[in-house]
Amino acid sequence: MKTNMKFGIGVILAAMLLVSMAFVPAVSATPEENMSKLPALQFNDSSEKKIINAELSTMKGDNLHSIPIGSIIHHSADGITTVFTSDGKQYLSAVDAKAKMIATPSGLKPATRIHQVPSGSDIRTNENITNIYYNGTCIMSIVNEDYADNLEKIDEVPDFKGWLKSTVDKDVAGVRRFVAYWNVPTTPPHPNNDAVDFLFNAIKPNGESGIMQPVLEWNQLQSGRWTGAAWYGINDVYYHSARINVDQGDKIEGLLSWDNTYSRWLIAFEDVTAGHQVYFHTNDFDNTHLDVYTALEGSHVVDNGDVPGDTLFYDMEFKDLNLNTFNVIWGEVNYAGIPVGITNLDANIISSSKVELLTAND
Repeated sequence: MKTNMKFGIGVILAAMLLVSMAFVPAVSATPEENMSKLPALQFNDSSEKKIINAELSTMKGDNLHSIPIGSIIHHSADGITTVFTSDGKQYLSAVDAKAKMIATPSGLKPATRIHQVPSGSDIRTNENITNIYYNGTCIMSIVNEDYADNLEKIDEVPDFKGWLKSTVDKDVAGVRRFVAYWNVPTTPPHPNNDAVDFLFNAIKPNGESGIMQPVLEWNQLQSGRWTGAAWYGINDVYYHSARINVDQGDKIEGLLSWDNTYSRWLIAFEDVTAGHQVYFHTNDFDNTHLDVYTALEGSHVVDNGDVPGDTLFYDMEFKDLNLNTFNVIWGEVNYAGIPVGITNLDANIISSSKVELLTAND
């Protein structure tokens, strides 16, 4: 589902303009006050397991498996995803290992573990329960039992997890804001139908699960074009906003900004040229001991024809917990298992604010 959303000056919180340019949804209470109390879930173990070939979402559109608003999604420790209606009645059940594997900016994941949410959503987690709010209403809840060991057995891409080239500064003491700009590069010159590419800046907790990414996507879900979305994942559950279309040459802003008022992160992807953006908030991460990245990632990429041209991340800015600007010390990351047909990958680290990720294509 692709949507175009204009920036609205009236929804920018003036007091935070310098800090994050964050959009502030209607919030009438603290996250703790608004966490839904879930009903008893009525499991029906005898029901037939469905094969899920599209992301589970309360939204409607192409490439989505629509479920009722207010649905409760239960991810079990043995790799079963069960969806319940808001009153706890079982709606469907599926085996994660039999679901379609979908490209994400964190590797291939089962469709049962990926959820599209409306731009402007507020994703709030308390222990293993995540509630997703939109316009003040809880539209979906996720109960997640950790089953990382089982998920790792789904081995679609042995030795190669998708990251082609990146730069990183690890264990940064505290981050209040990380913004990066880049221009949509040339498209892959001769891509295969399944090739997907991702370009993004990102933050992840040092030594822990989770990642936040404003992502430029090529051919996601075989769209044959550039799109953009805000992405976030933790404990092998992944969320992304509705997508916007972007064009080659457009200026992109990827914004990750901490909101002190509500103790949450803003993840925002903006096409500055077109004036469109998508975003959501999450409270899952703290703002200390973080790894920061710029990255190129690919899925089903086999040679240079499947990857885009060079990408320059520029005017990157970092602010600490006291809103003081600081510099990071980038290091280049090389990855094992990259297909032999993909060559000339490199990172040109110019400064804290400027990094170029290089491919064999101009």
